[in-house]
Amino acid sequence: MMAGTTPLRTRMLGISWLNMVIGAVVFITPFVTTTRTPELWSGVLIGLLIVGLEVFDVWAETHQRAREARGPEFVNALAGAWLVLYPLFAGSATAYLAVNVGAGLVLIVAALYNAALAGRAPMPRPT
Repeated sequence: MMAGTTPLRTRMLGISWLNMVIGAVVFITPFVTTTRTPELWSGVLIGLLIVGLEVFDVWAETHQRAREARGPEFVNALAGAWLVLYPLFAGSATAYLAVNVGAGLVLIVAALYNAALAGRAPMPRPT
């Protein structure tokens, strides 16, 4: 284990990196599957949102500010719900649907779990 890390922080960082990979997959999926323009923009924007929020999460978790990562994790859980529901109602192609629904379900669980862990993180020390 790296110096200065705790098992809780290490677990939170691992989940944040997993969510970042999910965001990258969501971003790339419309370009490698047969999609229409609305699906393309949905994938690109939601993928960028997920990655951007997780970059902040990793920063917060490495700078003893894990409690501040709760809000972005809840937003990522909502993005996961969008990933599950949008392809179902839009009548998306099977490959796009499968990737987004799978990614969305994993993202919802991982983001809510990471938010719960952030609630147990120690308060930052005043500087």
